[in-house]
Amino acid sequence: MLKRRHPNQNEEDVMMKEDYQKIRSLLSVIDDVEVNEKHGGRFLFPIYMTDSLAKTDIEVLELSVRANNCLRRAKINTIGDLCEKVRSSSDLKNIRNCGKTSIAEIMDSLFAYQYSILKPERRAKFLEDVIRMNLEKDGANLKKG
Repeated sequence: MLKRRHPNQNEEDVMMKEDYQKIRSLLSVIDDVEVNEKHGGRFLFPIYMTDSLAKTDIEVLELSVRANNCLRRAKINTIGDLCEKVRSSSDLKNIRNCGKTSIAEIMDSLFAYQYSILKPERRAKFLEDVIRMNLEKDGANLKKG
């Protein structure tokens, strides 16, 4: 898949996306938390919305042309628009041509970008919140079952 690259993209951006994948795999080890999106599972993470983040163009997410076009077609031009119109990955399913791969890419990129812009001292708290949210979700799912 061809991805548009920004001239200022650096190794740190790639490392953030790799960190995201590591975090998701770690969650599956902690207390049997399963993030199996093929069977309706969801990976939850907080968005610390600020005015500047809300106004940030979705270009910074460095999405593939297809994923970017899906969002633009739905009149989602900023991260604020994305968070306002899309409460979860399931809301993305309603956007024309936004399939599982595009949805995963959008959510992965949003997570990685959110993590990358945090100050280093806030990153640990962010990861704690991610783990807590997913453990609580898993606990709620276990109680239902």
